[in-house]
Amino acid sequence: MTSSECSSPRHSDTPESVPFDDRPRPVADAVTTEYWKWIQQEQLRLQWCECCARLIFPPTPYCAGCRTAPSQWRQVSGRGTVVSSGVVRKSFVPGHPPPYAVVWVRLAEQDDLEMVSNFPMEGDRAPTIGRPAQLTFERRDWGLLPQFVPGDSHDE
Repeated sequence: MTSSECSSPRHSDTPESVPFDDRPRPVADAVTTEYWKWIQQEQLRLQWCECCARLIFPPTPYCAGCRTAPSQWRQVSGRGTVVSSGVVRKSFVPGHPPPYAVVWVRLAEQDDLEMVSNFPMEGDRAPTIGRPAQLTFERRDWGLLPQFVPGDSHDE
């Protein structure tokens, strides 16, 4: 087999202005479709359990507290605090070369409401625990992906 037979047509057929993004992309299902719909509108909306009066993430068919089906989606600020962080130094994700930081962010709206995200590196170190974080929306060739970035300390 020649090298031209092994080259991926996906890369060569992609316009220069929009590089092909071969990183894995989220796949919506019956439970997460509404979440991804709001993300594409640059809104972070999470499920709300009326019985428990609590926000739920990740999306689920039933509240873990009372087993009722969440019926509403409520917009949240996207502000939070880094509660755990690390640096990935080995390649696990196609198209996403290391090193890169991964954080666990506790959202401001509720003590047990947390999301995982990539995060800008602090030199070669993991982001500092306790650092304010703010959600942003990263444009990919298929749509928007929620990602956290450093936030202002007065946002909290």
